[in-house]
Amino acid sequence: MKKGNNRKLVIIGVLLIAAVALVLSGVPKKMLSMAHRSLLARGIITPNQVDVPAEESNEKDIADFSLELRDTRGNLVSLSDYKGKVIFINVWASWCPPCIAEMPGIDALHKKLPGNDVEMLMVSVDKDFERAKEFVDRKGYGFNIYTVEGELPGFYEAKTLPTTFVIDSDGNLAYKTRKMYDYNSEEFLEFLLSLR
Repeated sequence: MKKGNNRKLVIIGVLLIAAVALVLSGVPKKMLSMAHRSLLARGIITPNQVDVPAEESNEKDIADFSLELRDTRGNLVSLSDYKGKVIFINVWASWCPPCIAEMPGIDALHKKLPGNDVEMLMVSVDKDFERAKEFVDRKGYGFNIYTVEGELPGFYEAKTLPTTFVIDSDGNLAYKTRKMYDYNSEEFLEFLLSLR
């Protein structure tokens, strides 16, 4: 085993023992969140490859097209503008470590999407949208980001971040998850394109 791998295993082991000790000692969630953020920042915890739904569900939730957003230039955008397209919606925040960890995979997926077949809506829930814009600019991501205009409809409620929705071209909810994933896979790209 390489020396670098041994060191990484030792660090992971120490951090896991420390995390268990913190949980058992009743340390507040804020401390655990800081530990999680540290593990994500160091690349010790990374997003898993996304699981593509194996089969179509007979019961389909119809998407709520009343969602209204503002882009970085202040233009109003309505989800209804994208009816008939496949829509990838990711609800995120610049202060959310799992959101930040999945951004490189989302950006790579965005670069692979052909033409206008799939609309990618990266919806920031930052209270200060300028922070979200600065974060995306600093990282050099190529996707557009949006902020919610008014209230987020209940259909898109994000109890945890990140939350991702995929709506097929018929307006049905095809995929939803409240977990961090690496969306940069051929299987997920094929899944998105199959929803056209």
